Amino acid sequence: MKAETLKKAILQYAMQGKLVEQNPEDEPASVLLERIKAEKEQLIKDGKIKKEKPLPPITEDEIPYELPKGWEWVRFSECIDVRDGTHDSPKYQTTGYPFVTSKNLNNGQLDFSNINYISEEDFKKFSERSYVDNEDILFAMIGSIGNPVIVKKDREFSIKNVALFKKSNFISVKYLYYYLMYIQEILKSNASGAVQSFVSLSTLRAYLFALPPRKEQERIVEKLEQILPLVEEYGKNEEKLSKLNSTLPDKIKQSILQHAVQGKLVPQNPSDEPASVLLNRIKAEKEQLIKDGKIKKEKPLPPISEDEIPFQIPDSWEWVKLGDLCSINPRNIAEDDLDVGFIPMTRINDGYLGGHTYENKKWKDVKSGFTHFQTGDVVVAKITPCFQNRKSTIISGIPNKIGAGTTELHVIRDNTRIINMRYLLLLVKTEMFIREGVKNFTGTAGQQRVGKDYIMNYIVPLPPLDEQQRIVTKVEELLSIVESLKR
Repeated sequence: MKAETLKKAILQYAMQGKLVEQNPEDEPASVLLERIKAEKEQLIKDGKIKKEKPLPPITEDEIPYELPKGWEWVRFSECIDVRDGTHDSPKYQTTGYPFVTSKNLNNGQLDFSNINYISEEDFKKFSERSYVDNEDILFAMIGSIGNPVIVKKDREFSIKNVALFKKSNFISVKYLYYYLMYIQEILKSNASGAVQSFVSLSTLRAYLFALPPRKEQERIVEKLEQILPLVEEYGKNEEKLSKLNSTLPDKIKQSILQHAVQGKLVPQNPSDEPASVLLNRIKAEKEQLIKDGKIKKEKPLPPISEDEIPFQIPDSWEWVKLGDLCSINPRNIAEDDLDVGFIPMTRINDGYLGGHTYENKKWKDVKSGFTHFQTGDVVVAKITPCFQNRKSTIISGIPNKIGAGTTELHVIRDNTRIINMRYLLLLVKTEMFIREGVKNFTGTAGQQRVGKDYIMNYIVPLPPLDEQQRIVTKVEELLSIVESLKR
């Protein structure tokens, strides 16, 4: 059960007389009401409060639940003096008297950090009928209805659009506070107002109050103050657990990918052709493609230094720069009327699994001003936050196997068709690739990007070809499991 739901359930039990046992020897609430009535008559006689218009008697249809013996249903104004603050909007000042509104009632506390101030003249005018004493209760009537606060006054202030429940000698202030907490959700759901929800003073005065015997009020408060701190602690732990649950799947995925590219996810097979031989085959194939005029010869990249190597890899693996393996951001040549796939950034999935959709276009409409790619290419978003969100995928299923898309992509193409591109895809989704890419961002805030040099010079831990396939198979299996656990 959620902490907030548990808290509401406990308050409901308390206000239905189910949280503590009744004591037949307690003076019943009916006698308490007689005392309250006598006190009110004396206050009216002394001119301290005004006589109010009698409220209609409580009907059977109004009663929401049955009360224990000794309790009474009563309207608030029959036992408590309920007032409200001014509805005027005075001229605010930078100093003077604090002017408390609903925004200043925060989690059971008066929040003076974001307060308006009024003059002494306005303070006296507004406080004439709604002067706030210690242990009175404030209750927001507009906006975020409720948020009751027991006043512990260290300064004079006035109130606006806030109900004031005056303390009584016959009703526990804390019991009243918890009762208001209990009914605030009901009042919110029944509130009116086209622009902003509000509850009227007449509604609060006429609202039903479940009144227990005085001693039982104290027992209820004592029990609530034992239980609710535990619920509060449970809520904090629930938040921690919720945060852990929300972040744990990503952390597991990051760990899976990191283990994969370090050679720790699947066992090595001594009979696999080592990556050094694979690199020689790739080099020979590239030289043949250059000789045949199918790709251009590129300027050699600087060699990998010892300082660049971030971790140890198995003996059968090799470190190689991505630009030495693949072409980065190549261009396509095609007939203008050819149907092709067009992929804006919104059509590329984020996260660890990749995937994309596309729109049908003619090549002539997209060949200029867009990024070129073809089936089998790995594309990587280069702009924040798409880069950090892992908007990267392998192009597949597009018409005639070529296409174009958003300019905010880097394209990685294996012209030799030897490398397992799904291995390179998982590589660009690793936390290390993302973290180092962010360090190399250029551009202004909100428009920062990873440059082509970062992609070209990124060093790849290259496994034997057969191991690449085993790694990809295992990663996809594990990521699928984590996704199902997340759901």
